[in-house]
Amino acid sequence: MNAPLSENFVDYDHPGNSVSAQKLYTLVILVSITVISYLPSLIARYVFVDEGFSKNDLIFLLAPFLSAILMIISPIVAAKASPRLAGFDITWIRKPRSDILWGFLLYLIVLILFWSMKKLSIPVNYKGSVLIFSNSALFLSVRTFRIAFISPIAEEIFWRGYVQVRLSKLFGPWIALFTQAIAFSALHFKPVGGFFLLLVYGLIFGLWRQRRKTLLPVIITHVIINSLFCIGLWYNWAELKEINAKTDYVAQFNELSKPVNYDPNDNAAIYYEKAFELSEDRPELLSDSDVKAWPTDLTEEKQILLQNWISSNITAIEQLGMGTQKPYYWPGYEGKSIFTVGLSNLNKARNLSYVIRVRSKLNAREGNLKAAFSDLLVCYRFGKDFTGRKALVEQLVGNAVSQLAFHSCFQILDKTKPDPNLLWYYQQEFAELFNKHSFVIDFTAVKLAAYESIQITFTDDGKGDGYIPKACIEQMVNPPDTLKLLFSDYTEGEKSDWEKLRRKETTELVNKIFEYYDDIKDKPPASLREEGEIPEEVIKEMTKDNPFVDILAGAEIRAIEISFRRRVTADALITTFALLRYKAERNIFPESLDQLVSAGYLEQLPMDPYSDGSLMYKRQGSDFILYSFGADFDDDGGVHSRWGDSQQGGDYVFWPVQKQEGKQME
Repeated sequence: MNAPLSENFVDYDHPGNSVSAQKLYTLVILVSITVISYLPSLIARYVFVDEGFSKNDLIFLLAPFLSAILMIISPIVAAKASPRLAGFDITWIRKPRSDILWGFLLYLIVLILFWSMKKLSIPVNYKGSVLIFSNSALFLSVRTFRIAFISPIAEEIFWRGYVQVRLSKLFGPWIALFTQAIAFSALHFKPVGGFFLLLVYGLIFGLWRQRRKTLLPVIITHVIINSLFCIGLWYNWAELKEINAKTDYVAQFNELSKPVNYDPNDNAAIYYEKAFELSEDRPELLSDSDVKAWPTDLTEEKQILLQNWISSNITAIEQLGMGTQKPYYWPGYEGKSIFTVGLSNLNKARNLSYVIRVRSKLNAREGNLKAAFSDLLVCYRFGKDFTGRKALVEQLVGNAVSQLAFHSCFQILDKTKPDPNLLWYYQQEFAELFNKHSFVIDFTAVKLAAYESIQITFTDDGKGDGYIPKACIEQMVNPPDTLKLLFSDYTEGEKSDWEKLRRKETTELVNKIFEYYDDIKDKPPASLREEGEIPEEVIKEMTKDNPFVDILAGAEIRAIEISFRRRVTADALITTFALLRYKAERNIFPESLDQLVSAGYLEQLPMDPYSDGSLMYKRQGSDFILYSFGADFDDDGGVHSRWGDSQQGGDYVFWPVQKQEGKQME
């Protein structure tokens, strides 16, 4: 008969080495048993979870049952394989009366500890814990049975009845006590507060096991603790049952965004999807600054990389170009939540816009200005197709793609000398596109997302009213940045503000806010300032008594401002075409923009959204300067800044072309 595997470690010439090898062998097996026992739960948590949501509730129901079974079976199998691994010590009770009294004290200590942590607002569960959606009473009953009875029995037998006993024989009682407690706590995957609580539980239960040698009192205490948790589950379940997510806002937005008299043959979607499928990402050796730079400013090696990148995307660019000739782009929207629509392929869209931008500059460097500007027309049309009634993130990316086209046009005009006829032609081409393009942001998807948030957060009494269940409030309140893993950031007073919220009033407030957005989205920032209105403060005042809406609202104001910046950049580009054409034909720049208009080079003055007049224009020797006042609403003499957003203020200078700024995709 073969000797047990552990006997292969025996070194008869060096007994000390044998002991160390046996300890290592036993420790490795213990770790392996623990991993095997928790493997089903680990797989469920890391494979069947998508952004904090369960992808399969049944898996999350069955995996912990399987782990509990393995906690009992694995040590038995290991003991059969090697007698040295035998070590279950399950003594349920020794002195019934004494154990019951001390067990009651044990329960009180644990209860006081838990109450203290809750009172200190120390979170014992992640705010982003895995959310399980099944609302079946049978499902919750089975889950309750597992949490309240199966898990406590299996965990105490495994951790205190086996692991602690085996570790005690290897390393002594105190190392065993702390090691099992740390492992027990860590494998529950809690934040710092929860880890600390379970660590203390593990130490208390382990100390009991070490001193009194019995398991029944700690199992009973563990059962009571978990049962209290399950009472909370049932309370939350009863409240959450009153949430009625009956409206499919994704389907609603899909219909609202569908073009009038929709014809699939007029839709660019099939071409764009093919382009996304064929697109190749930027080589890792090319940085953002390489893509933004003028080609001759790069090394020959980098220029070759750019050429190869373009070559690998030729077919994708052709498909994209065909798509931009279609009247509209409608991707069709589907999914579980309107918050996730429009997110697919945005990175591909960015990537392709950069490829086209690089190709246009390489063409310009070679003197092929017609091909260069034609590429940028394609880039602009592509970005325009992502605006209109789309998801807000799509509109912002679309505006940013258009902005890339604008920047590249300015760059090419600065680095080359197009003839007047070419300037006139592309001035007309871009102007015609700009006149057809509404730069105004559409908030349909954002408003529906707010409605969806209300629907999945508030209960529904059937009359348009309801409240936020306690479980939802706990999920929505976030800890502060400084103590993100430890303390909750709300006081009881602030928590009560959430508890007082009502569905009907919240819906009315959302409607009021979006009416306000509709009222201001066509008003330039300078007009609002003249009226004494600061949108951020208006929204803050409107939402001050409703923390739910306060979380949802506000970002739209930034989107509105971005839309005005894109519009004025487009106007500045057309003005620059006209100014350069004027200079090419008359050998001098005009004295003013009014002169440019009166001479027929420009249809109308480019208005500055940050002032009560047109963009600032001045001749400067053989050149000129063209700029907007920026968000500080004053003339800083053409000192360039990031739209005057910083404390130092400043203007936004379109010409002369400024050094490329950090992040183009706003």
